[in-house]
Formats: sequence, structure tokens, C-alpha cells
Amino acid sequence: MVLAERFAFRASVFAVVFLPVIWSLGFSLRLYGYHPWPGVALYAHIFAFLLIVLFLVRLFAGFKLRSYFSLVLSFVFLIVLMSGANLIFKNKEYISEAFTQNLIYVFYFVFYVAVGFYLYRHKMHDFFLAAYMIFFLGLCFLFLDLNQTIPLSLYNMRGEFDEAIVNYQLISFSLVFLFFLVYRGFVEKREFFIFVLVLSLVFVTGGRSEFIGLLLSMVLVLFFVIFVSFLKRFSISRMNIYFIFLAVFIVLFSFVLVNYFPGFLNNRNFQIFDLDNASSVIARNEIMSINMIHIRENLLLGDFGSHFEMSRGSYIHNILSVWQQFGGLVFMLYVLIIYIPVIYFVFMYFKAEDKVYLNPLLISLYVAILLAATKSFFWPVAGLSVGVCLAFNLFSNKAVAGVNKGLL
Repeated sequence: MVLAERFAFRASVFAVVFLPVIWSLGFSLRLYGYHPWPGVALYAHIFAFLLIVLFLVRLFAGFKLRSYFSLVLSFVFLIVLMSGANLIFKNKEYISEAFTQNLIYVFYFVFYVAVGFYLYRHKMHDFFLAAYMIFFLGLCFLFLDLNQTIPLSLYNMRGEFDEAIVNYQLISFSLVFLFFLVYRGFVEKREFFIFVLVLSLVFVTGGRSEFIGLLLSMVLVLFFVIFVSFLKRFSISRMNIYFIFLAVFIVLFSFVLVNYFPGFLNNRNFQIFDLDNASSVIARNEIMSINMIHIRENLLLGDFGSHFEMSRGSYIHNILSVWQQFGGLVFMLYVLIIYIPVIYFVFMYFKAEDKVYLNPLLISLYVAILLAATKSFFWPVAGLSVGVCLAFNLFSNKAVAGVNKGLL
């Protein structure tokens, strides 16, 4: 059982990190007449399914029905139940497609819950981290074009670009996830170096939400650690040194790019300074204003699949999308399972000042920030925060800390 879990977890980590890149690269090559490797996505999903099965067996075999687990279980049950009920009783032409979309979401959400659950139970090795980073740096060397809206796009291999097809957000999250595997409270200098490297790569891959989410959540964690240290001992720990280095790096990085690579100002991340004119923000605001009508008219039970009246992807791009789909009660339940981990890990670190809580705090903050601002209900990565919280509920904190010391 343990060997199977370790194998499934490592295979799933590989899928999270590499699958978006492989998928995008394969799609790009097909457009140019090549026939890339077959079945990569199929193999990754087989491992994902195996991890989910092992996770559920482990969970129901050794888990008492504690409060947080009850909330998560209730949420998944209600999502499946309400999706099925709407499929049967709601007479809309888009209902079967909406049902399929929600069923796919449940699969990926539970998958990310499983990945988060095993994050502190099975060690990775430095070799894998080095291989991942070399791979992404190699992509930078081959395809980086600082004049493009998304500088690291696989379309750059032919001098063409189309951000609508290559899923830059998934590639950006692959890099963010790499840092989640490494971070343990900056107890080692290499963590800061890897953070700077990952942050730079996320910036050039075009994932604006992923970049801001990682940067903001990391800054908040550093501020919180400094605050707790000062409050308890009227002194500032060495964490402020990392904060200062981070600020200096961002300033110097921005100065060099603006002065020596003027074309880099086309990068979509710079649109955060002019959000009123950012095309994606304008479109999302229009979509939200329309979908808010469905919420106001269906406060209790929601209006399942109503975003399909515009198009498949025309849902609200924040946590309110849950309310539109399933109503106010499920929305409140979802808010609880997303924000309880943040409160729990803030409280536990304040109480014990143990760095073992900083990694899950970073993950839960990252998820909470993005769901509040830019990610919809259909963003399954939120399950990562849920899985991490479940791991701390099931295993003793001492056991989790012991594994966390050697996560990589």
C-alpha cells in the first residue's frame, strides 16, 4: 500500500509539473504538421485515478469523521447530487454539457486534494527538482522571446503566437507547484534562490494570476512571520533579510527589463498597472455583471449551468461562481473549506512558531487569494489546500513535521 501510494504520488507530481508543457508542446507540433508522442495525457490520468483510489481507501479506513473532513465530504456530495438532479429535472439544451463540466471538475478537484494530502507523506528527491528546473530553463533558452505578450510561449519556435490555445496558466502553475515542493520557511538558502528563479519563470510564462498570487502570498507569509517574531520577542528574525532581498531583486529586475529590454513591456503581467484597459479584465467584468443576475434571481439553489447561455467559459472568474452554480448554502460551505485552512495554519504558527506550518500556510493563502480575485469554481487546484489541511487533521503534527523536513 505504501509503495503504491509513493509511486502514484510521484507519478502525479510528474503529471502536475510536466503534463501542461507536454500537452501544449504536442498541440503546437501538430499544428505544424508533426506527430508527437501518443498517450501522454492518458497515462497521466491513469496515475491520477490510481492516486485518487488509494487516497479514498486511506481516508475512509483511518479517518474519523472530524469537522473539516465532514465539510469537505458534504461539499463533494452536494456538488454531485445537485449536478445529477439538474441533469434529470432541468430542461435546458446545455444541461448535459454543464453536467459533464462539473463531473470533470469533481475528478480533478479530488485529484488535487489527494496530491495535497500526500505532499507531506512521501519524499521527493533533489534529482527530480533539478531535472524539472533544467527542463524549464531549457525551454527558456529555446523559446524565450521578450517582445511577445507571453515571452515563454511554445509558439515562439516558429515565430507565431496564439495565447488562446497554449494554456499558459497551467504551465505557470506547474512552476508554482515546484516551489510548493521546496518551501519550508526559508530554512535553507537554496529555497530563496529557487523562489526567485520560479518567480522569474512564472513571470515570463504569462500567468498573471499565478505570478501575483505567488508573490503576494509569499510576501504575506514573510510579513506574518516577522510580525509574530516581533510581537513575541520584540525582535525581527532573519526572515526580514529575505524580504529585503526579495524587494531589491524585484526593483533591479524591473529596472533592467524596462531599460534594456523595452519590448518586454508588452508582457501581459504589466497590464496589472492598467486593469481598466486590460482586455481580459474588461471581458470578465462584463461576464460577471450578466451572471450576477442569475445569482440575484436564484439566491438559495443557484442556476446550474446558466453560464452556458453565453458560452462554456463564460462563468464568473472568482469564488462567486459557486453561488451561481449551486446557490448560497453550497457557496458558504465552499467558503468554509477554502478559508478554514488559512485560519488554522495562521493560528498554529502563531501558537507554536514551528516552520512546518509555513508551507501549508503558503499553499492555502495562494489558493484563497486567487479564488477571491481571479479563479472560478472550475479551478480544481483549490483542492491542494484542502488536501494539505486534511493531512494535518489525519496525521499528528509531529509526524507531518518529520516528513516535511525531507520533502525533496
